[in-house]
Amino acid sequence: MKKFFLSLLVFVVFSLLSNAQENFAVIKDKDGYSNVREGNLNSKIVGKIEQYQPFFHEIYGFNRFEEYIKAEYTNMTFVLYYEFIKKDGYDFLQNDLEKVGEGYIHNSRIQKVEKLPSLKTKLLTNSILVLFNDSIVVTFDTGQFDKKQHTYTYGEHGENGKYSDVDLVDGKKAWGTFYNYPRNEIKSIKISYNNSTFELPKNSFEDIYEPNIENDFTKVHIGKDGELYITMHNSDGAATYDVIWVIVDKKVKYRLTLPSDY
Repeated sequence: MKKFFLSLLVFVVFSLLSNAQENFAVIKDKDGYSNVREGNLNSKIVGKIEQYQPFFHEIYGFNRFEEYIKAEYTNMTFVLYYEFIKKDGYDFLQNDLEKVGEGYIHNSRIQKVEKLPSLKTKLLTNSILVLFNDSIVVTFDTGQFDKKQHTYTYGEHGENGKYSDVDLVDGKKAWGTFYNYPRNEIKSIKISYNNSTFELPKNSFEDIYEPNIENDFTKVHIGKDGELYITMHNSDGAATYDVIWVIVDKKVKYRLTLPSDY
């Protein structure tokens, strides 16, 4: 019995350290939303997730280890969901990491993004990735970060010859940097349909640094209504993070960004 619990504990820890990109989900409900509950289907409603709104499902979450062993809530999955806000200068909704809720959703209401149809690789170089199917082509163009083109806010250690305590880049959290200057950035993300081209606005990716476009770290999935889910697993080490953009009617509707050890 001890061997079983030890093996399960190792599995749980490994699950937490693995690619959080695989835990993005959206709801599938004819009502266009799904209620989040304290426990089973008869328990109190604590929140609501809207259509196309990305959230984080965590069946084997370490803080839910005891509940997993007991199988306390049959056919229910533990989820983290965020308050989405539209700040000045943004034309899409972005999650607030400080305002997160938790609860349970019935398994039948959860659509894992990774299980949706995905685009295939057409071209991959050191700086360009092209993904496609019969009607859509998505092109990611990346390149070196130009330090002179940006402004910086430093932490208590400031900047010196050996160490740079970069707190903010252009007034924003710099995802993927861990208090260093960025090395690489996204130059553009373009989506070409049969007869039109849509480019993600710069403010939807200008704080996304150290992009990984190789080895399936960047993916595009297609939902049942033709919406697109662009996911990236970026940077490395302590700075690793995951991001998902939700594209509906050729507009960015949501962006959810999370550190990968979440």
